[in-house]
Amino acid sequence: MAYSRTTWANSPSTDSPLSAANLNNIEAGIVAEEAARIAADATLTSEMDAVSIASPSRALDTVYQNTSGKMVMVAITFGLTTTCQVDVYIGAASPPTTQVGGCSQTGATSVRSCVTFLVPTSYYYKATSAAGTPTKIYWVEWTLH
Repeated sequence: MAYSRTTWANSPSTDSPLSAANLNNIEAGIVAEEAARIAADATLTSEMDAVSIASPSRALDTVYQNTSGKMVMVAITFGLTTTCQVDVYIGAASPPTTQVGGCSQTGATSVRSCVTFLVPTSYYYKATSAAGTPTKIYWVEWTLH
């Protein structure tokens, strides 16, 4: 049964009495909302189970191709020192030429920076050292089912 909201009125009105029927209606609404939340959580868990996570051996300045048959999300964390720059490209042909991200550091302090991007099925992708000597710290890929 769908929840039917009670429009409460202050005393001396008798349009919305504090009764077992009204209190049970509130309880039923709470139970229905909780059941809907649990069902939504189960759906999200099911969707997350359909994601494959990998930490492949990858290197800067190398072209890779998404051969998974699915969309892939890539997240790369770089260590950047003074005057470092990394550019990320994807494309339907090799070498990829569409820049979709990048990061740089021009100060005296070393920093970490993460670039995240999507790679369509059969597309090529690469992360290129555009300046300095950036270090790849993490490279993680999620295959989205």
